[in-house]
Amino acid sequence: MEQRVYLVHALSPVHAGTGQGTGIIDLPISRDVATALPIIPGSSVKGCLRSWFSERGAAQNKIVAAFGPDTANASDHAGAACFGDAKLLCLPVRSFKGVFAWVSSPMVLNRFRTDSGLTSTDAPDVVFGAGASAIKTPDSAVTMNNLVYLEDLDVPVDTNRDADKWATVISGKVFPSTMADHAVYRQEFMKRFVIVTDDVFRFLYEHAVELNAHIRIQDESKTVQKGALWYEEALPAESILWGMVAAEGSYRYRVQKARNPGMADDDQLKDARDVLDFLFPSSLSTSLLQFGGKASTGKGRVRLI
Repeated sequence: MEQRVYLVHALSPVHAGTGQGTGIIDLPISRDVATALPIIPGSSVKGCLRSWFSERGAAQNKIVAAFGPDTANASDHAGAACFGDAKLLCLPVRSFKGVFAWVSSPMVLNRFRTDSGLTSTDAPDVVFGAGASAIKTPDSAVTMNNLVYLEDLDVPVDTNRDADKWATVISGKVFPSTMADHAVYRQEFMKRFVIVTDDVFRFLYEHAVELNAHIRIQDESKTVQKGALWYEEALPAESILWGMVAAEGSYRYRVQKARNPGMADDDQLKDARDVLDFLFPSSLSTSLLQFGGKASTGKGRVRLI
């Protein structure tokens, strides 16, 4: 089995929801059970990618091999690719100085480092200075008077090269140098990246996501329909997430080969690398995809890298 990391860059708010909520928020976003970290379920990623390949006329035998048969034939074999949830890596948070900051934490960065196979040289353990609950890059545009002002929090901040190294790693992956128009984005990320403690980050990703109130209007009177008020959560635009895709040799190929040993191997997804290469063509990172619901209101526009 082989694995690859993918990253998601939200270009508009993303509502990958649970369908209903039990608290004050009627339509909350999906979250990891243990950490409450926002996620985009792997099933959403899989469905979106399958549609993207189908719309572009990809070979049907490869689509079925990678994603599995349609519902009517689901018992034939499994898809060769396994899609993990996309987990929040950097949250854009309103900042008193510099408009907004991209915020992460040691817990999240350590998980990302493990999944990405990064070394401790390129992506070091995060160490906070005495009295500091955040570290910033040397050229930070979001700090003032040794504080970073995130939402309602005044967080003591320290300059640390660890933040600079992490900003370089993440910006290089999300905004690759192969795309010239991403140079400005890379510079902005370097200036706006902040690492805060896990406790501060948890407060932010629980309370600093987008929350919108919606109403329903009666057609006849053009007034608000009684009881038709609900609250809907979304990850804000500029959120960055990461996930894993694992693959092994195509079940479809093995089944067909067993039935017909003389079958030609041309244009088949035979092994894990074939499957992963098919799933991540160079054209994918330059395309716009739509994750989650509320597409008709502009939600869910993303880049997948």
